[in-house]
This record gives sequence, C-alpha cells and structure tokens, in this order.
Amino acid sequence: VFNSTLVGTSATVRSAAVDLSNSTFTNSRFVLDRGAQLSMRLSTVSGSASASQPALLLYSGSSASVKTSTFKNIQTVSSGAAWLVVGSNISVVDSDFSKC
Repeated sequence: VFNSTLVGTSATVRSAAVDLSNSTFTNSRFVLDRGAQLSMRLSTVSGSASASQPALLLYSGSSASVKTSTFKNIQTVSSGAAWLVVGSNISVVDSDFSKC
C-alpha cells in the first residue's frame, strides 16, 4: 500500500511482508502474526478500529519498522497505539506516538 488513504481497514498479516508507506489510515487495525514483517514510512495512523484493541498488534515472531510516521487520536479502553507481545520486535525512528 503506497500513497493511499484507507478508512476502517482491518488486516491480519501472516508470514508475509507488508509495506504501508506514504499513506493515511483512519480507524484501521493491523495485526502481525508470527513471521510477518511490517514497514511503515511517512504515514499517519489515526482513530481506532476497536474500542478494546490497538491500531498495531505484534505477536511473537513478528517485526515492524516505523519511520517518520505519526500515530494520533488512538483512543482505546485499556491500551495505546501499539501492543507488543513478548518475542516481537519494533523499531521506531523519527515518529510521533505522543498524541495517543
């Protein structure tokens, strides 16, 4: 997904690589299962697809690289923008999670 606007998207990535660059995601949710890799660059994620789940959920064995992106207005009952399960990996560079 490149240079796109998606609203209300919910996707589970299993054992694959996905690139979500230069895009805007509103009320969306991405789940990375074991073996999945996510690359996000120059993107904005806002809102939440679920009142009880984060916008980004990484399970054990998955990884994400978030560069120069913004997560904002993510309002969930008991979480912030992202949940990491033990054994997952995330790299965040020059990104803003402060508005969550």
